Amino acid sequence: MIVQFNQTLATESFAHQCYLISQSGFKENYGWTEEQFNQHLAEKTVFYFYKEVNEQVVAFAAYQIVLDEAELINLVVHSDFKQQKIGTELLQFSLEFLKKKGCYSLFLEVRKSNLIAQKLYENLGFANLTIRKNYYHAPQEDALIMKLIL
Repeated sequence: MIVQFNQTLATESFAHQCYLISQSGFKENYGWTEEQFNQHLAEKTVFYFYKEVNEQVVAFAAYQIVLDEAELINLVVHSDFKQQKIGTELLQFSLEFLKKKGCYSLFLEVRKSNLIAQKLYENLGFANLTIRKNYYHAPQEDALIMKLIL
């Protein structure tokens, strides 16, 4: 089941789950702390969607909306649940929400080496806009900036 996270339900437990999923979901050192997740969850322009399996959060997508544009801040699937189309499912579900909120475009950054994520985004209609040099750290790497017209 995919659920839109309700900010009134923001808890340290949910932030902790997001932190653990992000640690599991990325090969490289992931930079967000639990405190950063807590702060992010409290933002009024931020929306989280998550996937539950057996009442456990296994993936999440975080967006920030400003006026009629949205940015995908995080899309992470726990390593035990990769290659099950959960990322695609989360994105498709949340795209409908963003359209209903009046968003016309969605932006994201993705590591240049993350070919699996790039393919997912391209399959959903995202286009490459530009490269942001040395955007990522640990390890240092360029980011591809991608955009989807909703």
